[in-house]
Amino acid sequence: MNFYSAEGLLRKASEHWAGARAEEAGGRFSTEIALAYYACFQTVIAEHIRRGWPPDRGHQYSHGLSWRSASIFFHEAGRPTLMPGLRRLYGARVEAQYRAVRHSAADCVTMMSIAQDVLEAIHSPRSRS
Repeated sequence: MNFYSAEGLLRKASEHWAGARAEEAGGRFSTEIALAYYACFQTVIAEHIRRGWPPDRGHQYSHGLSWRSASIFFHEAGRPTLMPGLRRLYGARVEAQYRAVRHSAADCVTMMSIAQDVLEAIHSPRSRS
């Protein structure tokens, strides 16, 4: 049984993206980065589901699965160089949430730019085969 829907994940991704923007306005840069990452993660998984691809064992949608799917989507969109950026965004999210690293406004500008590029590539007509 699959408890996820592409539409539900895209709604959640949209909420996370809006939340990231709100955190930016409040100067909470580490939270902004974490929410931007989750918007990307949920968008990748939504596209994975939309294509009818199966989840990992146990009906899970893991970070490993999202890396594999994202790599395919970026390649299809003609933007394979986005993968290192997504990994960098993930690393910044881990630092913010688990290592108590406080990110600067400059870090945030870079990470939000990466996230925007990731989201645009996944939504690109070229990647939506």
